[in-house]
Amino acid sequence: MANNRYDVFISYSRIDYKDSNNEPIRDNVISKITSAFKNNNISYWIDENGIYTGDNFAPKIAEAIKNSSVFVFVSTENSNSSQWTQNEVCVAQQYKKPILPIKCDDSAYATSVIMYLAMLDYCDYKNMPDTAIQQLVDSVKDKLPHDAESINYKQTSNDAKYKEAIIASLSDFNHQFVDISQIAISQVLEANGRSRESIDELRKVIDFRYEDSLQGIDRFRNDVHSSIDTLCHIIDDRTSQVCNQLEQYENRIEETNYYLKKIYEVIKSQPEILNITEGSDQIANIIFVIDTSGSMQGKPISHLNKIMYDLINKFYKIFSIKNYIKIRLSVMTFSSVAQWVYDLYLEKDVTSDWANLEASGLTNLGLALDELRRHLSFENGILSDLDNAYPPLVIFISDGSPTDNWEKPLRMLQENQNYQKSFKRVIAIGDDAPLDILSKLSFYEITKIKSAKDMAYAIFDIIRGYINEINAGRIFLLNN
Repeated sequence: MANNRYDVFISYSRIDYKDSNNEPIRDNVISKITSAFKNNNISYWIDENGIYTGDNFAPKIAEAIKNSSVFVFVSTENSNSSQWTQNEVCVAQQYKKPILPIKCDDSAYATSVIMYLAMLDYCDYKNMPDTAIQQLVDSVKDKLPHDAESINYKQTSNDAKYKEAIIASLSDFNHQFVDISQIAISQVLEANGRSRESIDELRKVIDFRYEDSLQGIDRFRNDVHSSIDTLCHIIDDRTSQVCNQLEQYENRIEETNYYLKKIYEVIKSQPEILNITEGSDQIANIIFVIDTSGSMQGKPISHLNKIMYDLINKFYKIFSIKNYIKIRLSVMTFSSVAQWVYDLYLEKDVTSDWANLEASGLTNLGLALDELRRHLSFENGILSDLDNAYPPLVIFISDGSPTDNWEKPLRMLQENQNYQKSFKRVIAIGDDAPLDILSKLSFYEITKIKSAKDMAYAIFDIIRGYINEINAGRIFLLNN
């Protein structure tokens, strides 16, 4: 472990820390965090001087994160919108650093890092500022290295100390041994009769130094054993925590599986809705009521003719329809008069003629509503097959204001039961379309288009929604 490694890297937004004069903002949360770390002897790295403005800031930031044990992210609206803090979170994740968020407001994490932060526990400074700071300190202490590498480093430091002590002791012993030996030899030479006594004294000194060295070795051995015991306890604690978490995850999986089975049983128990009369085709009526007054001249009527031709001859290529469903297309135009110009069943791979519409005359909407009411009765043929007909789709297309009395015909049409059951959609073309009047034709929101070229998208989208509802069995036959 390097000597310059930090306990914590603090990721934050400088806007939350210092003002434009580079002075700390009063009562800012970053200052409170750093003060708490200092009081608890937790070393930290923080960008105090704004190295983001330097040339080599990215390597410095990455190196600081790499050399820190824990990554603290101060979550605020400013930090969650900062690209730099997002990059720092990604680097911390890359180096597999424990990440501790402390949330100071209700702002959401940035989308680029939410997958790293969303499932993490956080300290709630917004609602519990005092408790959150202490909780952050406790969490940092809990996540500081207690692994084998840290213990090996500490043990290596102890080993070095003991080694130095032993070497110093032996060195001192050697010096003393030499000194004592010289003294003893001198005494032997100076006192012939006391040579044995001098040798005995020398043996006592050597025995004393030897015993002292043995005691130092025993102390070293005891420290090694103590360190190994500490490491074993840490491993046991971490293993127990992992097992508890795995057990919680297993319980959640079992609970989820239980509820999924319950949901499946409820769905399976629902009665199947059959919307098919065996042996008979189901008829879906699509009725167009088209304004062909003089205001539709030019591009509107030209685009509409092309759309209707494609709709008639390419219907089964554009829309996916079940085999038992037959499409009956009816088209009524209204200007000075109201008349039906098309009423046929559409068939696959069969080409049908379309007589181009021409625009002229007034906008007699009331005549069209009267004509539609008469044709929505079962006896006239359009809905003659009651048992096999779906509620019809009625599409009104107009760009101008009515020129006749339309209110009474509309009230009479709204009393018609088949019109009540039908699906009614309105397409308003251009800015002059009378939205207040056209909105009375349908309960649904009007489809407004700026130009005639957008008409195809609007028509196909309405029909596709109607067909999808029938295919999914969410629309019932009129006699159900």
